[in-house]
Amino acid sequence: MAPHETTRLPDVAGRYELQKVIGTGGLSTVYEAFDRQLNRTVALKRMNRADDQNERNLIEQAWRESIAAANLKHPNIVRVYDLGFDATGAYIVMELIEGESLEQVLERGPLQLVDFLHFTDETLRALEVAHEHGIVHRDIKPGNFMLEHLGSPLGFTVKILDFGLAKYVNAPRPQSTDQMNSIMGSIYYMAPEQFSRKPVDHRTDLYAFGCVVYEILTGYNVFYGDAVSQIIHSHLYDHPAPLHQLRPEISPQLETWVMTFLEKNPLHRPQSALEALKTLPSLEECTAV
Repeated sequence: MAPHETTRLPDVAGRYELQKVIGTGGLSTVYEAFDRQLNRTVALKRMNRADDQNERNLIEQAWRESIAAANLKHPNIVRVYDLGFDATGAYIVMELIEGESLEQVLERGPLQLVDFLHFTDETLRALEVAHEHGIVHRDIKPGNFMLEHLGSPLGFTVKILDFGLAKYVNAPRPQSTDQMNSIMGSIYYMAPEQFSRKPVDHRTDLYAFGCVVYEILTGYNVFYGDAVSQIIHSHLYDHPAPLHQLRPEISPQLETWVMTFLEKNPLHRPQSALEALKTLPSLEECTAV
């Protein structure tokens, strides 16, 4: 091979030209790719090869559950264009999002209240559509939100990513585990019922959403700890620090609204994303007098 020659990534399905890796995870690698048939740039998620049967089962599960996301059509949910199998395994072709993740944005500090309201409005509307279709995301966290058009006079657009843990649920069902018998999800944003292996449903997503908006408003996670066990204990038994202690401008009305998402008992949380949206305080009501 010549000194400056690079290895060309293999095409997928004779149609998708892989251009570069843009993300990696335990189960998959995400590429920027070019769809020669429709002449557009896309994101292609390739399920990684499995070394044992447990991993293969988990990958097949993630593949089946990703089909659920393909049926969701909403401007704030990343669109799935194509799914398939080839000799290498399963792949999913999705909308390529240009922008920053919410996780990256929060590294610069909390959002302004007007941006918090915009994020909340778009996210709850998207979650309502998913939940109406019986789909629970189960991994709501800042890294699974992309913000398009940051700095635009028309405002940014929220895109929810990665329904790889998503489940169809017609009724509450027990939390799944991975091949290491660990609970699947992100520990700082997981609801108490996920740690206790109790049934999960759409209200599990709403707890996670509450953890995200708490961080959006304060710059802090709901709970911290030096060990995983401490964080789990806090989700199960502790109360979060009041928002106004961390950001004094937050009104009691907004604080109450956020804290309802973080109730330990799902019955005490908002019972739907739409219900929460209807009670969302206005910009004027978000600020303490």
